[in-house]
Amino acid sequence: MIKKHFSLLMAGVLLAGALSACGQKAAAPAPESTAAPVAGSEAASTSAAESETTGTSAAKSETASTPAAESEAAAAPAGESGSSDAVSGATSTAAAESGADVDMVTSASVVPGEVMEDYTPKGFTDGEAKKALFVVADPRYATVTRVLANTAMSHLEDKGVEVEVRDLYAIGFDPVLSAEDFYYAKDGIGEPTDAVKTEQEYVTKADYLIFVYPNWHDTPTAMAKGYMEKVFAKKFAYQDLPGGGLEGLLTGKGMYTIMNCGYLGGGRGWIGDGVGIEDEKWDRYMEAFKVFDDDTAAFWGVENLGRFVNDRTPANSSEQYSQELEELKGTLIEHLDRVFFS
Repeated sequence: MIKKHFSLLMAGVLLAGALSACGQKAAAPAPESTAAPVAGSEAASTSAAESETTGTSAAKSETASTPAAESEAAAAPAGESGSSDAVSGATSTAAAESGADVDMVTSASVVPGEVMEDYTPKGFTDGEAKKALFVVADPRYATVTRVLANTAMSHLEDKGVEVEVRDLYAIGFDPVLSAEDFYYAKDGIGEPTDAVKTEQEYVTKADYLIFVYPNWHDTPTAMAKGYMEKVFAKKFAYQDLPGGGLEGLLTGKGMYTIMNCGYLGGGRGWIGDGVGIEDEKWDRYMEAFKVFDDDTAAFWGVENLGRFVNDRTPANSSEQYSQELEELKGTLIEHLDRVFFS
């Protein structure tokens, strides 16, 4: 009995820590709260007053639909079955103790395996077609962020744009700006590392730089930020002017961001794309991002093409999940058409 209680206690500690890391608060099995979620969380729930299941709600475990999870549940001792908590979707103690499973039971942005579709772009050629470089910075794969990235890559290729993707976690990109690399990145002194030079070659070829990441703490993920700091170095992305000031060197390119988040359940898109849930606050958030994006774009000499911010993720427990995910993808495609093809 003592051993069992200790196991449950440790699982609770692990789960609480993972929830905190995702920006969520553990919730009791109860109806969705009408209280405003914490800003910046990718997995905040929407108002209970909404008539459709949108906004980011607590996740239903992806593992519940996998053979491994079913086997795990079947093998669990009596009293520790794989039954899910109605709000958090938490699975059995055994599942929660696995690092791979912890993410699946705590993140509302996880997409069930049977719904997730892979997509691999064809890459750049030496042709004259416009080229879009996708820089994806999400450590997980089966997520809404990945769905948005795959949808955008597929649509741009359908429209005749060549697409190359740099999945930063998959390629093992090192985002840390070391003391040895600092003076190259910030002063343009010396030469880039081979890894940085490779990324700069992709950037040089691209007409569009598209960053894709989940919103954690209202900023790019550390991986995306590290990529920007190391790759977009002085004398590659910008340089000093003789009379003072800076000049961007990447002229003729456009910068665009796709970000999955959870503020208010208030919109999908950009400034002016609120859906009637605190629209003024939604626009303030989007305008704040625009200030930073405008500054970065000017720094590099590129055009800021704005963002697609998804703040209305289908609830994992929704019986219409697949349909609602398709609606989200459709909204992104409409936004891409306005930005890139109108």
